[in-house]
Formats: sequence, C-alpha cells, structure tokens
Amino acid sequence: MAYLREVFQKKQIKWAIVSFVFLLAALIVTALSVRKANSLTDQNISRRWSDDNDYTSISVFISELADIRERDVQGYYYGIKAKLTEESLINDDDAGRKLVQAYSSVGETQIVSNTGSVKVTTLGVGGDFFLFHPVKLVSGNYFSGDEVMKDKVILDKNAAFSLFGSYDIVGQMVEIGGIRHIVAGVAEEDTGYLQKLSGMSDSIAYVSYDTLCKYGTDRPIDVYEVLLPNPVGSFGKKIVEEVVAIDEGKMEIIENAGRFKFYKLLMKVPSFPIRSMNLKGVVYPYWENVARGVEGYLMMAALVGTFLYLVPIVYLIYIVSRMWKMRTIHIRDIKQFVDNLIDAHRRKEYFKEDENEEDN
Repeated sequence: MAYLREVFQKKQIKWAIVSFVFLLAALIVTALSVRKANSLTDQNISRRWSDDNDYTSISVFISELADIRERDVQGYYYGIKAKLTEESLINDDDAGRKLVQAYSSVGETQIVSNTGSVKVTTLGVGGDFFLFHPVKLVSGNYFSGDEVMKDKVILDKNAAFSLFGSYDIVGQMVEIGGIRHIVAGVAEEDTGYLQKLSGMSDSIAYVSYDTLCKYGTDRPIDVYEVLLPNPVGSFGKKIVEEVVAIDEGKMEIIENAGRFKFYKLLMKVPSFPIRSMNLKGVVYPYWENVARGVEGYLMMAALVGTFLYLVPIVYLIYIVSRMWKMRTIHIRDIKQFVDNLIDAHRRKEYFKEDENEEDN
C-alpha cells in the first residue's frame, strides 16, 4: 500500500482522472462512429449476407462515356463466375447463392395515373438491386430486375401522393411512356440531412432498367455492384478489376466491405483535401454521396479518437515506467527467491530419500 501511495501521488492522481475522462470520450466517439457506419445498409450487404466475414461487396461507378449496357454487365457476371470457379470458390449449383450482382442508371420518367401526372427522377435497376439497397417500404414488395415482365414500379411517398392522393396504392396502374405498369410498392422518404444533400429529389421512382431506357431516359448503366466470396485481403476487388475492363479514367471501383474501419479511415486522411475533386467523369448515385459524406465525418472522428486514446495510453506508459523505477523488488530478488524455492525442494527430496533408506 505504501508503494502505491508513493507511485500515485497527487499529481499522478489528477492525470489519472484526466486520462479516464479522455478514455471515456474516446469510447463514446468510437461507439457513435460504429453506430453511424452500421446505419448505412447500402454499405453493409456483405455483413448481412454472411457473419463469417468471407464476402465483400464491390461498387463500380462508371462514366456515361463508357456506354455500358446490359450485355456488358452479363459479361462481367460470367467473367467473375469463371474466375471464382477456377479458385474452387463456387460451382454451377451454388453460383446464385455465392455471386450476386446489381446494376442501375438514373434518369427521368413521366408517370401518369387516372388522377394526375408527375415527372420524377427514376432509377432503372437490374439484378438484385434491392438486396444491395433495401429501401424502406411503407407498403408492397420489391421486384427483381431480372423478372421477365418489366412492368413494375416502386414510388416514394411524395410521388404516390402526387399521383393518387394516397399511400395505399399497391396494385394500382400507372402509365410510363404510354405503357401500363403496376405499382409494386411505396417507399418511405429518407429525410436525413445528408440524404437531402446527396442528390435525392423531391420525388423518386424505381423501375426496371429496360423500362427506363424504353420509356424514359435512354442512358447507359452508371453503377455496377457485385457481392462475391473474399477469402483473403482484396481478393474480390482484384477479380472485379480484372474482369471489368473499362478505361481507368471512366470508372472508379470502391470496396464497400470494411471501408469505415478505423485504420482505413486514418489512411484516407491525407487525401481529404482532394476528396471533392472528381477526376474520372463519374456521377455518384445518392447512396454513394451519402456514404462519402459519412466517410468524411468518420475520418474526422477517427482523428479526434486517435488524439483522445493517445492521452490515456501515454499516461499508462508513464505509470508503468514509474512503477518499474520505484519498485522495491528487483529481478535479482526474484531470481534469489526462485533459487531458494528450488534449494528447499531439493533438501526435502534428499531427506525423504534418507528416511526411506533407514526404513529399509
């Protein structure tokens, strides 16, 4: 007790309190950062898909100049599948469960109902888009971009009310480009601060990519996304880079899995001043704009957290060093203690042997 009183004097106790406060603040910053990162469901499909951390999700943002269409996307799928088969990571029987893709493009459509008409920003989607982006539905269900009938539409609440004056409209008919489509669902509006700054319009609709091109804005695909096995490191990303053979100046590839990890955020800090410079001619969709906004906040949080953690760490090193210098027991004392124990054991064994000889 006297030893501890000598080590922890008044000055050291004050710094212990300060260090505890800094540690508590650091833990709070870390918890809030993790909570914010986990709130982005668009970025967490690999964790939702598997708890074993053996999948990754890759997003490829593509310039309009590359003119990527559905035939190109199908080529990517089979190219990635072939490489994964070579590595014995998938086979023909389970490819659908181990390799998932989606693609999309943003444009505009004029949607007409019996009671109104509205021009909306429209996402033309294909593959398992809603698996990657599970927008919250007020009612109804998602549709698959691979369905044979390309006649379904999901409206957000704003568009639904403009067209019908109600949100209970699942199964109602609308016309897009003069062609009848079925309202499959109504999506909740995301009213977050970053969401409003990310490019989300007042009204938004989701249709098949085929519908967008035929009856709305005929645009090439600008986002390709894939979920695939990732046994180690950046294995999955390297495969996608090899297969998606687009000029680097016309695309940007981002690995979403783990992009908000503490050390990755710190590694991106030096590039923070040029983050707003888009040198590849790609247009980010709203969900990537949100992710980049959150990433910017988390980079700053990582810097603050590093400083906050540094104070208690330095204090701990100082205390351990102080305790070592002021110790009353030295290595030679410990060595002597051990030697004494060994000698005592040997003497005990020696006398025991003598007793046994006398008995015989």
